[in-house]
Amino acid sequence: LTAFDRGVHLILGGSLKGEDFSAFARELPENVASIYLIGAAAEPLAAALDAAGRMYSRDDDLATALAHARADAQLGDIVLLSPATASFDQFENFEQRGDVFRLLVQELA
Repeated sequence: LTAFDRGVHLILGGSLKGEDFSAFARELPENVASIYLIGAAAEPLAAALDAAGRMYSRDDDLATALAHARADAQLGDIVLLSPATASFDQFENFEQRGDVFRLLVQELA
């Protein structure tokens, strides 16, 4: 995230595997303009983001989160799917999640 020199709209979430998101939430850089939570990990991620004082939106699924991020992004911003969790709550595997993300982006283009 720190490699980007513009606003990042970050989509996070998926299935839980016992992760502690506290350090992750505290260390998110300031260029993260918005955060969209999806899947089973939304609640623990929200708790960590609350403790870190970071704003976020809870979106039910990837399509909703992507549409929300697209609406919030400014020209030149980055919408990034970097879920920080496994994909098994809504997808068969990470490849399927990536393929769905790519197709949704193409539909919005």
